[in-house]
Amino acid sequence: MMSTKFKVIFGVILVTGVIGLWATHVGYKKVDNYMSLEKYSKFLKKEFDEVEHISTSSLETLIRSHEAGIETLHLIDCRQPDEFAVSHIKGAANLQTAEDAAEYIKALSGSQEANIAIYCSVGYRSSQLAEELMEEGFSNTKNVLGSIFEWANEDRPLVNSEGQETTLVHPYNKFWKRHLSEGKAADVPDLE
Repeated sequence: MMSTKFKVIFGVILVTGVIGLWATHVGYKKVDNYMSLEKYSKFLKKEFDEVEHISTSSLETLIRSHEAGIETLHLIDCRQPDEFAVSHIKGAANLQTAEDAAEYIKALSGSQEANIAIYCSVGYRSSQLAEELMEEGFSNTKNVLGSIFEWANEDRPLVNSEGQETTLVHPYNKFWKRHLSEGKAADVPDLE
């Protein structure tokens, strides 16, 4: 016969094991969302379900329409200035806060109805900013899925802070760097 003390210890070990397995499963599911830009984009669509998400090809179409004078587009890169300096999409304004973006858009177009496309490295910061702008009444705000990483991986044009063409992108950090195609990540001393 088993003693009561043994049964209690065995029960505690069993419950702890089950909780550990459950926590590992939940943790794996979260990490799995970050394994590719495609999976991460699906995660962002669920996490920011009120935000309109567009592809890089849709962004390119909006840019061409804007350049042809067909429609207005405010392109916002919400990454930090050091990231923006390495490369950005030509014509993008580097703005990190909803307040700065709102002032910028109102000063240029005087309207909250203008098309706004926002990108960052992979889409999280830009989704947050898009959500904040939408809450302030900017209804045509869109997040670019895959953001500048996807844009660069598709060999779409980028410029650096001097306006020169480049193929390199600031990798944000070591974890996210792996989502850039080989040869696309700029050497950033702080990350090495």
